[in-house]
Formats: sequence, structure tokens, C-alpha cells
Amino acid sequence: MLKNLDEKQQLLAKTDTKQRENRIKTQLAAELREQATSWQSRGWLPEQTALDDPAAVRDELEHRLVESAASFALEGDFRERWAPFISQWHSQLRNPVQATLDHPHLIDTYLDLCNVVGVTCNENPRLLEGKNKHFFDVAIIDEVSKATPPELLMPMLLARKTILVGDHRQLPPLFKEREGSWEEALEDAPTRLKTLLTKENFYRFRDMVTSSLFKNYFEQAAGAIKETLLVQYRMHPQIMAVINHFYEHRLTCGLPEPDRQRSHGMTIPARDGRRFIVPETHALWVDTSRDAQGKPQYERQSGTSKINPLEATLMIELLRKIDAQSRKNGFGPDKRKAVGVISFYGRQIGDIRSRIRRERFDALDIDVNTVDQFQGKEKSIILVSLVRHLPGGANANMQFVAQFERINVAFSRAQ
Repeated sequence: MLKNLDEKQQLLAKTDTKQRENRIKTQLAAELREQATSWQSRGWLPEQTALDDPAAVRDELEHRLVESAASFALEGDFRERWAPFISQWHSQLRNPVQATLDHPHLIDTYLDLCNVVGVTCNENPRLLEGKNKHFFDVAIIDEVSKATPPELLMPMLLARKTILVGDHRQLPPLFKEREGSWEEALEDAPTRLKTLLTKENFYRFRDMVTSSLFKNYFEQAAGAIKETLLVQYRMHPQIMAVINHFYEHRLTCGLPEPDRQRSHGMTIPARDGRRFIVPETHALWVDTSRDAQGKPQYERQSGTSKINPLEATLMIELLRKIDAQSRKNGFGPDKRKAVGVISFYGRQIGDIRSRIRRERFDALDIDVNTVDQFQGKEKSIILVSLVRHLPGGANANMQFVAQFERINVAFSRAQ
């Protein structure tokens, strides 16, 4: 900066004696004033500086440089004075023992300052009380359709306002593969409870823990305090068309390019060479009522649950083909395709899991579980084993699998 100023000043001095170069001198003087004005606007020159006097400008700049050098020296002294403290502080931060001692204090301080707290509905209230969280302005309860009335009590009592978020067309609070009757419950009950377990009490309290309070609230609530979200971004429209039967066909797909965004890119022929799984198909039904030889196959009772060996066999065969196709598409141990296998029966899940353990799938990340464990999840591909097929069209109690909420959850996990 000073060098530039000196060069311009020297040019001005050389042109003083040359009348013919007055124009150049005037131009240089204008450039110098423009530069000095810029320095003044940045605070490098005081307001009273004579901008037309190069010598005065230079003196002010030299004065500022001296002041800056002095401030740097003071900063160096400051760092030297604080160096022991900073060094000790760094040592304490690196000390694992000190970190362990500080951890509870830091956690308590952090929790005291938190204004958003996440807990389950079943959390012990003393946990919140111990952290000085006695009351909240708003409680947001997610997956509320699965919560029983007793589970909703704690969060609703702790907040001035409650927002319930859920889908009452999905699983209600409690599901079992086989709903027990009052007679069965009475037979298994201890003697001291038999007089209390009347038929009326049994069904009244069973409804209390198996019905969705959210469903009742939502259906009875005024339109001004409820809202339904009808645009989904998870699945391809073909899958959405299957579950849309449970939503009065009101669901719409929010994906701008679903064919591209949800492309599975797989071509898997059937055993006889016919088209089976192709890129343009995203929802497929497979008839498992007969084996490859045309022999009828049925479900089997397994304790209180049910299994279907043919469906388990077909699941493994299909997983092998999906794994092989996924490897061709670039998936492997470092990048696996997410696949979910769902059934409504625990014994069927156990059978499929044991078969998978005997296989090797290099390109798939497989999650096998019952439908109630899958609520809230999603996978690129979902295989559903329905299990049920009775011999001779027997009229059995199909209430368990026929509950549409279970089917809705199972089919809507897929992308």
C-alpha cells in the first residue's frame, strides 16, 4: 500500500517540471485521491486527513501501521498470560478420568436447558421429575393408533396441549394370533380372580387395551381440529393402488417421477420361462395353493400359531433370485438392497428365519418379522407370507388375518 503511494508520488514529482505532461500529472493526482478516499471509507485514514496531500496521506498510513504492530504485540502478551490456563484446560479435556467425572454434570446441565424431550408413553414419570421436567406446553404423541388409553394418560396429563399423530387404519394397540375367549381366560385364571373375571369385565377391559382411542377421537372430532394427510411419498402408485382400498381411494402419490424414483430394475422369469418379475411391475400376487407338481398345499397348525411350508420354501427361492439379480445391478456386501419379509404368524416367521440362516445372501439386507414389528418401517422390497389356506374350503375363523389394519400395514411397508 505504501509502495503504491510512493510510486505515484514520485511520478508526480517528475512531472512537475514538464508542462506538456500536466495532463498525466492531473490523472495521477486523481487516481491518488480516489485511492485515498477508498482507504478513508474503510477507516484506515481519519476523516480530517487531507486527501489531496500525498505526504499527509503517507504519514497517516505509517501511523496506522505502527498502531497495528503495537496491538499485535499486546495480543501476543495476552496469549502468553493465558497460555498456562489454556494448556491446563486442554489437558483436562484429554483426561478420560476427568471426562467421566464431568459427564453427569454436563448431562444435567444439557437436560435442564432442553425444551424438546423424547420419551415413550410407558416411561416412568419419575425419570422426567428427576430431570425437572414437570410440565410441557405441547405433547406430540406419534404412532398413537397403537397406544392404549392408559398409555396416553401420562403424556396428556403433562401437557397443556396434546397433538395426536397416527393412522387408525393401521394396527390398534394389542394383537395376538389367537384371541382368547372369556371361558379360556376364566379357566387359566387363579382362583382368587375367578369371581372378579366376569364375562362383562373380560370384554370391557379387553376392549380397553385392544381398541384405538385415537380412532374414536378422530371420528368424533370436529373438522376444525383434525387433518388428514393424503399425499404419500413412499411407494410406487401400483402398490398404493392396493392399499388405497383402505383409504376410500383418496391417497395420491407425491413422487414426481415414480417409475424412475421407485425403479427396482429386476427381471426374474418364472420356472417355465414366462414373465414373472419385470421392471414395469411393482405389485405382484403369487398363488401358493398348489406346489410345482399341482398338488394342493395347506396351512398347518403349530401350537397356537400356524405355518405354511410351501410359502416358506417359495420365499427362500424368491430371495435367491432377488439376490442374484441385485448382484447384477451393482449391489453387494458394501451396498445391500433392503428387503423385508412379513407374516402374520410367529411360527411362520421362525421357519423362514431358520431357512435364511442356512443361506448366503451377499447383496441383500433382509429383515424378517411379524407385521406388528414392522409398523413404522419401510423397505425397498417387501415379501408377505399370508399363510392361510384351509383344506376343502373349510369355514374357519379368519378374523385374525382378515383384520384390514394388519393387511394395510404389511402391504404399505414397500417402496
